[in-house]
Amino acid sequence: MRAISTDLPRGDGVAVFNRVYLAVTEELQLRLDTGWFTDRGAAEELGVRFADRYLRAVEASATGDRTPASWRPLFQLRRHPSVRPLQFAISGINAHIGHDLPLALLGTCWSRCAEP
Repeated sequence: MRAISTDLPRGDGVAVFNRVYLAVTEELQLRLDTGWFTDRGAAEELGVRFADRYLRAVEASATGDRTPASWRPLFQLRRHPSVRPLQFAISGINAHIGHDLPLALLGTCWSRCAEP
């Protein structure tokens, strides 16, 4: 995510969301490091699976592949001059929380033989 921040222009919609998500990820790492979670391994795995879904969307866009449908509004309008930074952030949050988080959670539960 740090590399994405340096590679994209500041006003790019994906860069806007990336800054928000990077801050959240850094907070997650701090909480992992300080023992905030009862099951550090599960929390860490969920965080990795969750981030991977976003990073795959970024990679798909960078290579000209089709991005997942939930991410398309952000990636298609990322340079639109009438879209405000807050709208970009909310679009990414909507895609990531509304679509990616449930799938990352299910994947984590399945890999750990746990109930969702």
